[in-house]
Amino acid sequence: MLSDIRAIAARELNDHDDDDDDGNTSTIKPPYESCPVIEVFSESSCSGKTQLLYQMIAESYFSSSHLAPSDGKEIVYIDCDGRFDILRFKEMMRRQTTSDELAEQALSHIHIFRPHSAACLISTLKYIPEYLFSLSYSKPLGTVLVDSISAFYWNDRTSHTFTTIVEELRRIKTMFSATVVLTNNVSAAVNLPLVYNNFVTMRIVMSRDQVAKFNQDIGWLEAWEERETRQEVMDRAGFSGQKGNSGEWVHVK
Repeated sequence: MLSDIRAIAARELNDHDDDDDDGNTSTIKPPYESCPVIEVFSESSCSGKTQLLYQMIAESYFSSSHLAPSDGKEIVYIDCDGRFDILRFKEMMRRQTTSDELAEQALSHIHIFRPHSAACLISTLKYIPEYLFSLSYSKPLGTVLVDSISAFYWNDRTSHTFTTIVEELRRIKTMFSATVVLTNNVSAAVNLPLVYNNFVTMRIVMSRDQVAKFNQDIGWLEAWEERETRQEVMDRAGFSGQKGNSGEWVHVK
């Protein structure tokens, strides 16, 4: 899934490449500039943002054979909301491989940080390069995920603080040519600083799939007879996300 979203984001970046005065395409960009900054947005809670991050990691870490890690890159997960559920995440990882040993191996390359304030988030971002370089088994950093970038916004809304957060994320993105994925429940157009809007290259707007309720006139016997069919519908329901104005969708179980 993350590779699919990266591909969509790459098309987004290519579509916005500037032409020079002669109509020729601009100079080829360095690798880090082609790495997307993806925002997963919803104004409501329980809309599947964190679940999408779990699924991105689980599906991208293993190859299509579901037997072995793919590129095996390091992943940094910054849990600003304090809601990271390791048991649910491990279960999603195990769905992608037939080997518990490989699942555990993959988990060793996912580094979780839990800052408790905006200042702590900035310190964490400053520390990440040093931390990764200190690991004897470290592989290239592939993705940095922040859940959520707006967790401390209402406590510290100074533009300087948010600018510093964006600058540190940009530094990591440039240093490692890494993809950045951010969840957010604050409307960027209304509240978040312009520096953040300019940093994000693609937005996915999440919503919970709606399952119609039983008709209020249905009898209990009819409802009982339809229980299995309805359960199948409930099992297929999840969360959906739409990319910007393009109409492209992703689905999260």
